[in-house]
Amino acid sequence: ILILGDMGELGSEARSYHQEVGEFAKEQGINVLLTLGVLSQNTSDAFAHKNDAMSKHFSEHTNLSAYLFSQLEQNNNNNNNNNQESNINILVKGSRSAHMEYVVEDIFNWHASRFEDSTCHAPEDNT
Repeated sequence: ILILGDMGELGSEARSYHQEVGEFAKEQGINVLLTLGVLSQNTSDAFAHKNDAMSKHFSEHTNLSAYLFSQLEQNNNNNNNNNQESNINILVKGSRSAHMEYVVEDIFNWHASRFEDSTCHAPEDNT
């Protein structure tokens, strides 16, 4: 899964650079592209053009994160039904102005909450 935010400070060619990134991601065989921001809509559109892979664009990081987690849960449920385990790689990239650190923080918090109940806790010391 590739999650991209807007690239900043690209000047008048910003739209075409974002399109190029989408085309490159498609050429590399990326399965899922999620984009965040205004200019990254061009990335998503270029990726989706004549491509069977999944692409979705968001304006808010909270909506992107919610969608991502629903897809991860669905994938997990499908694998559990088939007694399979899957590894999913997630790459997050964007300019500092895109604030992609919020997406990364959401991913860390989601992951931690999934394993919170399954971790072993030390017994309490009642002495």
